[in-house]
Amino acid sequence: MQSNLESLVRQMVDGHILYEEAVREVQKAFVRVALRENNGNKSRTARSLGMHRNTFSRTLVNLEIVERRRSQKVAA
Repeated sequence: MQSNLESLVRQMVDGHILYEEAVREVQKAFVRVALRENNGNKSRTARSLGMHRNTFSRTLVNLEIVERRRSQKVAA
């Protein structure tokens, strides 16, 4: 895993991506994967990341990660 991470970092450095931008992109990817692994459940995701639910919600806002609402089935 470390060599994959180093390879990604090397690509970012070679691409002249600023540190703050790189950190933000890694955070966004990390949170998106965790959300997917927890089927979009924010409480479970926060717990799996060792975060309080409110902190996680603020993180989503700060990273501009928009929730996709699951469409509700309408009874016929």
